[in-house]
Amino acid sequence: MAGCASAGSGTVSPYEAIQHVSRYRSVCGTVADTRYVAIEGNTTYLYFERAHPGHPFEVVISGSIRGSFVERPERLYMGKTVCVKGRISLAGAPRIVVTDRGQISVTEAASDSL
Repeated sequence: MAGCASAGSGTVSPYEAIQHVSRYRSVCGTVADTRYVAIEGNTTYLYFERAHPGHPFEVVISGSIRGSFVERPERLYMGKTVCVKGRISLAGAPRIVVTDRGQISVTEAASDSL
């Protein structure tokens, strides 16, 4: 996976995240789908590798930190390869709940041909 191998030994792919629930890891993958849900406290979801549902991993960005991003997270990360650091939990799909925007970094921008 692009960007994943060079990210470090604590890094797993979105498909491997299920094997690391309750552990602090970096998960790197391509954001294939996003969702902003105002009725859930302005929560943003980033779905890795496949559209929702059916995605192997998700990132949850709470509305309380949404304003700290330079652009709406669902636009900022869509189609890009990103790494997110945090404790992996399980709520349907494996996920990391982001409490600080520093937990997410772009490792590869989207191709212009998309």
